[in-house]
Amino acid sequence: RRQLEALADDLREATHAADAANRTKSQFLANMSHELRTPFQGVTGMLQLLEQSHPTPAQQDLIRTARESADHLLALLNDVLDISAIEAGRIALEHDALNLHRLCRDVQQLMRGQAFARGLRLTLALAPDLPQWIDGDATRIKQILFNLISNAIKFTPSGEISLTARLGADGLLVFTVAD
Repeated sequence: RRQLEALADDLREATHAADAANRTKSQFLANMSHELRTPFQGVTGMLQLLEQSHPTPAQQDLIRTARESADHLLALLNDVLDISAIEAGRIALEHDALNLHRLCRDVQQLMRGQAFARGLRLTLALAPDLPQWIDGDATRIKQILFNLISNAIKFTPSGEISLTARLGADGLLVFTVAD
């Protein structure tokens, strides 16, 4: 009995230590994300000013590539913030009207450069019955699609990646990323 009580005490202490370490990690991630975001906003601001300075076509292409990379890095920083918020129980979904067709085309357009750089083609298929407007969280939907497509680009050696959006039999929105 004493051994069981001692074991239970040890498990309680280990649980408290693990919880404390997890809280410390979450706080560190949140702090680092905020610290990185501030100078990053300066970089994106400078890119916007460069876009407005009448650059040559070659410079426009370089700025566009830098801008896409900056947008991707910002998405990663937002993911870190989201993980911290989820762990702290503070994540909230937005419920706004969004143009789903435009959102899908924007995601395809933004990720097309990364796919092309790897020698891949990125296609988009929208089901005919897919509603154009839905109520949802555009930021979260984009984050999920960016992550799925980024992984497909990273792990697909050649060929094509497709993004498909359709309604499931249950009326729920279904996205498929295939390579």
